[in-house]
Amino acid sequence: MKNALKKVYSVLYWRLYGVVSKALLLGAKLYAGLFVAQAERKYWLMNAARVIRNRRDTTERETFEQLLGARADLRKRFSARFLRKDFLRCYKKYGLIADDYFSRGIYDLEEQYRDYVVSRWKQYHIVSSLNPAEFRYLTDDKSVFNERFSQYLGREAITVGGLTRDAFVQRASKFEKAVLKPEDGCGGEGIVVFSPSETDLDALYRSCQGKNYVLEAYFIQTGALHALNPSSVNTLRVATLHSGNSVEIAFAFLRTGRKGVTVDNLHSGGIEWPINHLNGTVSRPGFDRYGREYRAHPDSGIAVCGMQIPRWEEVCALVTDAAKQCGELRYISWDIAVSEDAIVIIEGNASGGFGRPYEKTIDLWGRMKTYMDSVLGEDRPMRFV
Repeated sequence: MKNALKKVYSVLYWRLYGVVSKALLLGAKLYAGLFVAQAERKYWLMNAARVIRNRRDTTERETFEQLLGARADLRKRFSARFLRKDFLRCYKKYGLIADDYFSRGIYDLEEQYRDYVVSRWKQYHIVSSLNPAEFRYLTDDKSVFNERFSQYLGREAITVGGLTRDAFVQRASKFEKAVLKPEDGCGGEGIVVFSPSETDLDALYRSCQGKNYVLEAYFIQTGALHALNPSSVNTLRVATLHSGNSVEIAFAFLRTGRKGVTVDNLHSGGIEWPINHLNGTVSRPGFDRYGREYRAHPDSGIAVCGMQIPRWEEVCALVTDAAKQCGELRYISWDIAVSEDAIVIIEGNASGGFGRPYEKTIDLWGRMKTYMDSVLGEDRPMRFV
């Protein structure tokens, strides 16, 4: 009898919840149509839907359970029930999705510091506010980006779309090692690193048909950063803010791949190491997608926490100069490869993530709000908090 009553209660509860949710979403759409700027409306509504529907967001719940399943050490410190409740509260209050909750180490942060982290939803707000949608192609389309910033690439890059099969094979054969990237890819998805002499180039060309790809010479990295994980180009993510009159650096972190992996981003198993951009030192332990922390690289054993990034002043000068060439975008995160004899831009991002602040007491979200107020005005229509 008790179980039957519970079932009836659950059905009635979720039906009522669905009706109320639809009413609230309709009200949000009406409000957005009247009071939210067109350019920001999409993200405002996405955030409103997240807050209203968070109790039934099965995708985020599934991701949370997947990540939690890999953290047996964390389940010894906190009960799974506590972590689930804590995550759902952070999801609603701060816009922290499951990946944020683990990779940013939110479970270990005191409440006063949780709002300092730039969550995925705060990131959407920053991007939609600072980078007009009509100009994001300048970084998001790799062919356009490579043409505009060719002086900073230090390598040859070719758009595959217009090449015949023979031209593709001829151009690719010139490279000792090459990279094939989707023009609009992100997070390392779809990237193929190959040696032309050991690859069926006909088959590779056929796999590109109907899609937009860029073929690049693989950047051969040497030096201290390459030694951390020799199978990947280990890059610096350095973000710039362009006010119209000046450029400043917002944050930075080092990304390293894992043994045998050719890319260095979190979703491919990589590790992020927060950098104090004021002096170029790795200021905190690195972390992976699951939030596991490292003071040294787990494969090479090289100590990274406390490391001084080589040629840091040159890196800052390069991204500052590059940002000045793209005043249409106020926020760009640059992926930089540092070698013994070169510093090059791998790519730029108009919507790149923020990582962990270089100290937990650094209010990165507060700084971004202050910056946006200064360049856009305090009366801009959309805020998430």
